[in-house]
Amino acid sequence: MPVALPHCSLFLNIPYTPGRQIIDAGLPLAIASDCNPGSAPSSDLRMAWSLATHQMKLRVDEGLAALTANAAYAVGAEARMGRIQPGMDAHVILTKPMADYAELPYFTSEQRIAQTLIYGQ
Repeated sequence: MPVALPHCSLFLNIPYTPGRQIIDAGLPLAIASDCNPGSAPSSDLRMAWSLATHQMKLRVDEGLAALTANAAYAVGAEARMGRIQPGMDAHVILTKPMADYAELPYFTSEQRIAQTLIYGQ
């Protein structure tokens, strides 16, 4: 599965993964932060989602799928994470009230996340 690392493109000033072309070709796409001090000093997945929508031309829903279900599949964890359904690990964010989840990758400087749950805690 192709995995895009938008923070690397941002911090190294290199071309972004052609996400729109990958998806239009019928391939799935995962997005990761690749957080490391050399080429991607950020673990902010909302910013990675924002870069994917703005620079790689993904729709908001495609970016969310790339960050969740597709990312879980890319690391072999699709049987236990990447989706919200019974029996899955509950790693979720709870947001403050907003009109639409599509606001998340667009308002990256505003704190819209109210709580983060890891294994439901």
